[in-house]
Amino acid sequence: MASPSTSPSSSPPASRTTSATESAGHLTPTGTWTSEQEARLTYCQDQLKQAQKKWSDRQELWIREVDHLLDQKRAYAKAQKRKQTARAEKALRLWKART
Repeated sequence: MASPSTSPSSSPPASRTTSATESAGHLTPTGTWTSEQEARLTYCQDQLKQAQKKWSDRQELWIREVDHLLDQKRAYAKAQKRKQTARAEKALRLWKART
């Protein structure tokens, strides 16, 4: 059984302070997508499913939390893809310069 300090909270945070959201509301990629974030996303999605079964007022809270985490995950994946593309382009340029 997980200790209380490592288990996900029973409700989404009322307000989030994160560097992932700029003032314009656009997400900037975070440094990494962690297993803790993935676990939190799974937990929030499960809580949302339970809330939808009995139409809870808490549904909106869970929907916002799930959406936020999915947006963070997408931003991270997009940043990783950009980095990989940049590395591949650099390697190609170096290879062409040597040949």
